[in-house]
Amino acid sequence: MPAATNLEIELKFPVEEPRLLRSRIRSLGFRVAEARRIESNWIFDDAHDSLRRGGRLLRLRRSGQEWTLTVKGKRQAGTLKQRPEFETNVGDGNSCRALLVELGYRERISYRRWRTTFERPRQPGELAWDETPFGIYLEIEGTAAWVRRTAAALGLAISAAEQRSYPELYAAHQGQFSERG
Repeated sequence: MPAATNLEIELKFPVEEPRLLRSRIRSLGFRVAEARRIESNWIFDDAHDSLRRGGRLLRLRRSGQEWTLTVKGKRQAGTLKQRPEFETNVGDGNSCRALLVELGYRERISYRRWRTTFERPRQPGELAWDETPFGIYLEIEGTAAWVRRTAAALGLAISAAEQRSYPELYAAHQGQFSERG
């Protein structure tokens, strides 16, 4: 995948009734786009946590044999979670980690989750079913209108969306930092 610059638009919901929600997903015509796989994520920052305090994020992710480096910008105001996102594949993840450390970044937090993604043909978005040590979450990502329509079709109220990022959720679960970033 070439380097991409875009605006990430999403909502993330805690899943209270997994069987019911999976049934709704299937009934709306979504099909598995990427089968369940483990993802390992490492969040980096400088010694002063400047990125996090500025609302930005630097992440290295391994999903299967694929490595991705991502920078997320500051979140925009609004009911949907929207922020600039810059992402590129990395050929050698271990060398990338070493490079980040050499540049003065340190691993702030790491976490793993199981992810399954769903898509519908010719739709401008996807669903991510994330299994974490502290619960299941469904991310709806796509255009703003599509995210809102899909949440409504799944019976999910926007007001029930989880506002914290996965690093924040994992950190809270592990008793680490809890500030928004």
